[in-house]
Amino acid sequence: MTGLQVTQVSYLAVESKQPGEYSVTELVQPSFQFDEKVLDDLGLEDESVAAERKYCISANFLKIFEAEFCVDLPTFDTSVTLKAFNRILGTFTGNLKDGIKITTKIPILLDGWVRFFLKGKEVWVEYDIKIIRKHYAGKQKLFTLP
Repeated sequence: MTGLQVTQVSYLAVESKQPGEYSVTELVQPSFQFDEKVLDDLGLEDESVAAERKYCISANFLKIFEAEFCVDLPTFDTSVTLKAFNRILGTFTGNLKDGIKITTKIPILLDGWVRFFLKGKEVWVEYDIKIIRKHYAGKQKLFTLP
């Protein structure tokens, strides 16, 4: 056996329970919705001003996760795109001071949660998750903000 092979395509639902807390679950049937509120939440501004205060970086943890962060340095408002097994689970937003928690319930692959948070100027991940039925719990530093 050379590695994990995916033989089934599935659809994931991302639900926000409260600001900065998300749940990712597998759908039996595909579901497509467009929320007009998404356009209002974009907060478009002058791109040159926005680029100067954004810090974008990727970090890996637990060998299967990759998280791509874009942090607004003055406010710590953050968007993070989380991938597992090279599969995008979603892009989640919140504030690192409050923490961004993502709960997953994908049978056999991922069951549990990960939470990104700020400790001083360091970005940390805390997790309590089963990956292919093996349990992992802990915390680790991902990177330091400038």
